[in-house]
Amino acid sequence: MKTPIASTLSLSFKVVLPLLTLLIAVKASPHLHRMCLNIISDKKAYHFIPKAVVCGKKQTPHVLTESLARSGLLHLFVTSGAHLQFLLLLLGGYFWWQPHRPLPVFFAFLSGLFYLSVCQFPPPLLRAGLQFIGSGCNRWLMFNAPRWLIALMTTLIPLLIFPEWTASWSFVLSVYCGLIMAYRQPSDSSFRFNFRIYVLLLPFFIQWTPPSVLSIAINMLLTPILGVVLIPICLIDMFTPTSFNFISHFWDFLFNLLAQIPVPTESHTQALSILIYWIYTLCTGVYLEWHSKSIGRMAHPFNSSSDQSQL
Repeated sequence: MKTPIASTLSLSFKVVLPLLTLLIAVKASPHLHRMCLNIISDKKAYHFIPKAVVCGKKQTPHVLTESLARSGLLHLFVTSGAHLQFLLLLLGGYFWWQPHRPLPVFFAFLSGLFYLSVCQFPPPLLRAGLQFIGSGCNRWLMFNAPRWLIALMTTLIPLLIFPEWTASWSFVLSVYCGLIMAYRQPSDSSFRFNFRIYVLLLPFFIQWTPPSVLSIAINMLLTPILGVVLIPICLIDMFTPTSFNFISHFWDFLFNLLAQIPVPTESHTQALSILIYWIYTLCTGVYLEWHSKSIGRMAHPFNSSSDQSQL
């Protein structure tokens, strides 16, 4: 049995060590970002992809950005919570849910923090990182906080520090995707879940570029695949010589496929206010919470209510 002093020291260690690590990561962030960019040779035909996905630098050519936007795949080619989630799973994030394994938990924390530091803490990644930490602590410390509360807190905390992020499209989109991820049901197949994400994100896509039947089909087919292989391919591309052309052929095939999506002929309407999308995000969160509770009631239809008479 731990003494009060031992318990206090253990708690202090768990709090102080992550905070100290965070301060070091913030200070080292510019240097790590430059190192990441210097590793990737500018002689490679698609050097901007690993620079965007791994290093967090937005420099995708406009023509290719439009192709990605028309297909609905653009969110995969920027730093996002999806990449952070994959990295945590790849580097030991599975152990994050096991409190009796503190070393792998801290390793998962370090790996996620390192990725945030390399990318210079962009709004979507910072919010996603807080959501993963909040969800992990909720399970680890058995707080039993509802999912909507974790999503709300991990949205408000960054906005209190950086209020200008309320006007950031990448941040509101990250909040929206985080909500959908938080309410994913264990019974959802990958195809069904990706289809739901695409449908719920349609209001964002329609504003930027009207979807077509081909773009919807390509999105449904490629999103599950790219979600798994994009980070590994970018990491391989970073450390392979320029003469290694296999990955360049892969990018050629992908962007040639996306080029087949027809360009919309109608002119773009003026962008709607971002406030409307914050309201849309709030309404979606309310719906997901209601839907989750409805599924819970359907799964346990014979639970006795508190007002039943006692024999």
